[in-house]
Amino acid sequence: MKRIVLFLFLISASNSSFSQLNSTSIGKIFILRLSQDKILEYDNNVVNIFKVLDSLEMDVDTLKMYDLFNTFKFFKFELGKNKIRQIGKLNISFNSSFCKNYILAVNTKSGESFRIQGFKGNDLLFFLRELQPFLPSKSTSQDALNFLISISSEINIKCIYNATISMNFECPCIKPCSDGIPSHNNKGKKICK
Repeated sequence: MKRIVLFLFLISASNSSFSQLNSTSIGKIFILRLSQDKILEYDNNVVNIFKVLDSLEMDVDTLKMYDLFNTFKFFKFELGKNKIRQIGKLNISFNSSFCKNYILAVNTKSGESFRIQGFKGNDLLFFLRELQPFLPSKSTSQDALNFLISISSEINIKCIYNATISMNFECPCIKPCSDGIPSHNNKGKKICK
């Protein structure tokens, strides 16, 4: 249900068609996802997200992974490198301390986005399901995973997948960037594979 609401919202928020997503609309998708996770917070007096989307612009990088099937692209927002610009008077704060990279996979035809790294939630399993029909017939989700692992040099997909299915939420590859940095050495820390 959240994806339907997100999709309908993005249709009304973006003045361009999804088949022609540009850097502005990708930035708005990031702003929306960061706001949903309460990583990007703004004035309490803001009535709706439309004001936020109209008041901010965000730079994002396209990862050097393949443009998968002319349908999927990976984008990264890196704290300290990419910028958020304000177009008006809106107080914002960014709650992030554990890591600095937020990665989204985006279906450039539908506008649907998948949180891969840095966010409070992870949509890798949903992304694998979305990717599967683009592979040869009778491909499984395991085939989709293996394909993604083979082409991704900038994201540790194997770690993200293993941590997700084993529910190892302390693994750095899926831990939200908004989590605090531990002040002491965690001796009971789970090892990531």
